[in-house]
Amino acid sequence: MSLSPQIYPDSTIEENHELISKAITETCVLVEKMEINSDADHAKIRPHYSNAREWKKRIEDFKKDAAAPLKKRIAAINDKAAELLDPLERIISLCNEKTNAYMKSLESKAKAEKEAAREAAEILGLSETVYVPEVSHTLKGDGALAVTKTIKKFRVVDASLVPLKYLLVDEKAVQNDLKLGIQTIPGLEIYEETITTLRTR
Repeated sequence: MSLSPQIYPDSTIEENHELISKAITETCVLVEKMEINSDADHAKIRPHYSNAREWKKRIEDFKKDAAAPLKKRIAAINDKAAELLDPLERIISLCNEKTNAYMKSLESKAKAEKEAAREAAEILGLSETVYVPEVSHTLKGDGALAVTKTIKKFRVVDASLVPLKYLLVDEKAVQNDLKLGIQTIPGLEIYEETITTLRTR
């Protein structure tokens, strides 16, 4: 079955999905097996390229047209949801911030009480310190638990000391700079590679 666009009118992309899919798959297998060892061989592969490019454009246009109303609907749904979700996220964030601040104040208070008890014991010459209960790390309330946990975080203090395995090269930024004419970038080899590609007329 040929992939030629002339076989399927534009209006039948959705209706003939299975036939078009079969033709694309068969053409893909055919092109994978093709070897180009002569001008005649090359002449045989060019129509497949042209047809594939034309079909790619048709299908992308079809997809864009079909998705346009859905995109507008999704955007409207997202906007409406954001009106509710954004303040809810703010409430959650504030509750966490205030709970964290409260727990830290309890810890600070307990630490101060321990220090005061130790100083009182020294003044009174007591051999044993006065017992001060530990702050509970789990507070139960209506529908929520306040749980204290320790998590590891980081901040960069000297980027030059960070091991290479944690650093990523921003390939997009490099390509943009190369297009602007940058010739040298420390740590990178800038080279040219000549490639030949097909192009539709």
